[in-house]
Amino acid sequence: MLSNLIKIFIFTFAYFFVQTCFGQITFSNYYHAGLNNKSYANQIEVFDEDTTYLMYAPWQDQTSQQGLRLLKLNKNGNVAFDNKFMFGNNNFATYLNNRLAVKTSSYSSLAIGDTYYGNDRGLIFCKVNNKLADTIHTIKYCDYTYSYGLGNRFLKGGNQVWYIGNKFKENDNSFIGRPTIFKVDTNGNYLGQLEIVSLMNFGPTASCYDSILKQIYIGGSDYTIPQNPQNRIVCIDTLGNVIWNKLIVDIIGFKQIIKKNNYLVISGFKFTETILGIHQYKIVLLKLDCTNNGNIIWQKTYASQSIVAGLSAIVINNDESIVASGTFKYPSVMIGAINHDGVILKTNSNGDSLWMKTYGAYSLSTLETFYDIKKVPDGGYIMCGSPDYLNDCQSWVVKTDSLGIAPGISTNLKQNSTISSEGLMLSPNPANNILQLTFNSTFLWGANYQVKIFNSLGQLVLEEEIILDSEKAKINTESLMEGIYFLHFDKLYNQSMVKKFIIAR
Repeated sequence: MLSNLIKIFIFTFAYFFVQTCFGQITFSNYYHAGLNNKSYANQIEVFDEDTTYLMYAPWQDQTSQQGLRLLKLNKNGNVAFDNKFMFGNNNFATYLNNRLAVKTSSYSSLAIGDTYYGNDRGLIFCKVNNKLADTIHTIKYCDYTYSYGLGNRFLKGGNQVWYIGNKFKENDNSFIGRPTIFKVDTNGNYLGQLEIVSLMNFGPTASCYDSILKQIYIGGSDYTIPQNPQNRIVCIDTLGNVIWNKLIVDIIGFKQIIKKNNYLVISGFKFTETILGIHQYKIVLLKLDCTNNGNIIWQKTYASQSIVAGLSAIVINNDESIVASGTFKYPSVMIGAINHDGVILKTNSNGDSLWMKTYGAYSLSTLETFYDIKKVPDGGYIMCGSPDYLNDCQSWVVKTDSLGIAPGISTNLKQNSTISSEGLMLSPNPANNILQLTFNSTFLWGANYQVKIFNSLGQLVLEEEIILDSEKAKINTESLMEGIYFLHFDKLYNQSMVKKFIIAR
């Protein structure tokens, strides 16, 4: 008996020691831009040396003038600097993706925005001080002949930043739009352009650069036949020559491409069907072999279909697991109350789902979405986005632990019905070989629930499905080693709750 008490004390002490000394900070914060101002956070950068964050957000004031907001946060999510900038009479417009700026060094970054000079679309390059969230200088570009929509960027060797997008003429269909690489130095000074003429009518939506093979991977749609656009992933060299061109048969919108080893991971949304005249989509990930003409290794969708769904940003971990963030809405058909939430999904290297969590604090019918996600030195993840709620659109930043858990995690089980972690009790805790789950009346009786148990490293160690036909259920934990564990209790596609427990024998 004394031995067991000592073990319980040791594990309890270890639990609190880990939480306080090596714990992962979590938060979910909204950062107002001012009365009747809008601020869509669409990119966040992590600075490992001091674990601080720099958030980029398009900003709109009360007069609808568009500028840039830079928000510097410490590791706890507290604001160090919150600066807003306007650029004369020129709007600073972006694409609501996580490619607004490129980090050129630990000291500075280069942000880009679209603007109009008369009837022509031009560009604004803004060099940013990463430490102070301040602008260093601004360079404006317009040639008054062509317009540019440059939604992708990357840092290339030789102190160059390359932007990829469309070059076209406003109100002039005689000029065929084509993908163009727009080159500047790290200060935003113009260096030149490269038109990819072999891809006329191709609209890039995602890209990445392979600094080892000196290749560029571009995802987008070919509008040669406007009524039947084709989705493609294209590999080109730095001179614009096509190396391979892979047709993706399914209707997929590409949001981000990341290369690791010899493969690409691509996030986005996939069209599934039309219900009552409303298009339905699923969140989707693809994995392609970039050494074998872009052959598809796997393509997988997740959760149920809905009218708003998509994964905007990706992280590939050292173990090649994938974590992505975006938005998800349920139920699928727009009848009655609906809910739009930010989502974070983790899969293994084969694309098999490990967990999926949703976040949302606003009322139904408010679009809450994440545009970016980054890995943090403590093993957790940080995401940014916004709730698009009338005139109260704020910048939203969520810092999770390694299991995707943070304050504000959604607990919706069904429409207009929620439960809290207090609705589920685990006993005994610490447990030995049997863990008993006790439920209160807020649970949906007769439903199937998925129970997943993760160890303190975030590894899935036990998975079981139970049918809730009484107020109690038991899980055999005999196979678990002594230590700290997290029990995830899932209902359908939505994360319901997480409970911590200890195994001690």
